[in-house]
Amino acid sequence: MDIWEANSEATAYTPHVCRDPRIHRCSGNDCGDGHNRYGSVCDEDGCDFNSYRMGDKNFLGRGKTIDTTLWSDHAAHMLWLDSDYPLDKSPSEPGVSRGACATSTGNPDDVIANNANAPVTFSNINTPPVSSSGSSSVHPVTSTSSTSVPTDPTPPAGTVFKWGQCCGINYSRPTTCVAGSTCTYSNDCE
Repeated sequence: MDIWEANSEATAYTPHVCRDPRIHRCSGNDCGDGHNRYGSVCDEDGCDFNSYRMGDKNFLGRGKTIDTTLWSDHAAHMLWLDSDYPLDKSPSEPGVSRGACATSTGNPDDVIANNANAPVTFSNINTPPVSSSGSSSVHPVTSTSSTSVPTDPTPPAGTVFKWGQCCGINYSRPTTCVAGSTCTYSNDCE
């Protein structure tokens, strides 16, 4: 179950049904890797709810993403989230148009080549025990210590912090980068 896959162009809530109803792990081709997209244990595409796809083109609010999907989709270039997909269908057919990005965007090789050093920070992640939802028992919270990564100080007013968004479709916030950084335009759908 993908609870929330999102970027600045679209969002999706997607159950992926599986042939095996038990909790299990998969690896490689069993997971639908590469060209085995439709031969996997679970439905690789899933049955998503995407508000853009359902006709609400303004639900997300451009450039106001909180959560992002971060992975390399070499098979479908993430077009299933924010473009017209599947490619062999007309965008005028119901459910095909899923976001405003062009079908030429999303190639992981381009993303890696243009943003190879972009940092990612995962923080405050909470993972409850499997099968804990819906139970009446209370599970104790455990904590672990970790090394924190120093963050950049808040940038001066009117500037974009390091690695922050500085351009894009309908982008109207600051475009001046904090000292020591350079704003680099990659494409409209970043």
